Amino acid sequence: MKFTGRYRFRLTIGLPLVVVCFTLAAGFLPLGMIAYSLGRVERPFDLRNLIFNLRLTVLALAVVATVLSIMMSRYIVRPIEQLSEEMEQLAARERNEGPGD
Repeated sequence: MKFTGRYRFRLTIGLPLVVVCFTLAAGFLPLGMIAYSLGRVERPFDLRNLIFNLRLTVLALAVVATVLSIMMSRYIVRPIEQLSEEMEQLAARERNEGPGD
């Protein structure tokens, strides 16, 4: 039995997706709230430049989070795959040797 299907999908795709979504939400939610309040300040142009720079920073952090979460999911999946392959090989040897040998 190979380590495939929904469990592999959850670790290799789901984990990075969750990390990226939380990173983007944690960055853009406060920035959206600041942008909404721009009409109440005297010099909104300065704040718009700051918000734009912060948005670029959040996107850069999301890219870093994506790469790190993909590496982390692969770090988790590889040993599980190796363990599952070794168990399959052991089970095949046990079947070939027979119960009484």
